[in-house]
Amino acid sequence: MSVSKNLYGTPYLIPETKDTGWGPTVTAVLLSEMTGLDGLSTLIGSVPALKVPRATTSLSAGATLTQTNPHHIVSGNGGPVVLSAVTAIADAAIADTLLILTGGDGTNTVTIRDGANTKLNGDVILGLEDSITLCWNGSDWEEINRSS
Repeated sequence: MSVSKNLYGTPYLIPETKDTGWGPTVTAVLLSEMTGLDGLSTLIGSVPALKVPRATTSLSAGATLTQTNPHHIVSGNGGPVVLSAVTAIADAAIADTLLILTGGDGTNTVTIRDGANTKLNGDVILGLEDSITLCWNGSDWEEINRSS
C-alpha cells in the first residue's frame, strides 16, 4: 500500500512503513528535497541560514511585475514608472508566498498603487534601496513591512 504525496507540485507514491519498495521513489523524493533546500539555504559557519534568491527587473509604465524569485531589485525602464493600477504584481501560485521588492535606482523609481491587487499602507515609491515586503493572501499582495 502506498500514500500519495506532492512535493513541489510533483505527485509521489510513498510506500507505507511496512512496505519494502523504497528504492526509486525515495531517491526521487530525496533528490527533489535536497535540490529545493540547497536553493533556499546555506551555511554560515555550521548554522543553517535562509538565502533569498533575487532578480533584477526593469519595468515599464503600466506593467505588471511577475515574480520569478522571492526578491526583486526593481527600477523603471528609462525613468520613473507607475505599475498597472489594476494588477501591479501578478498573482502568486499559492497563498502565503512572500515577495521582497527593493528599489534599484534613485531616479528610475517604481510606484505601486494601493488597491492594484495590493493591500498597502498607501502607495509606495521604490527608489534606491527602498524596500517593501509583501505576502500573497490568495487574492491580494498584503504589505508586511516597508523601509526607506
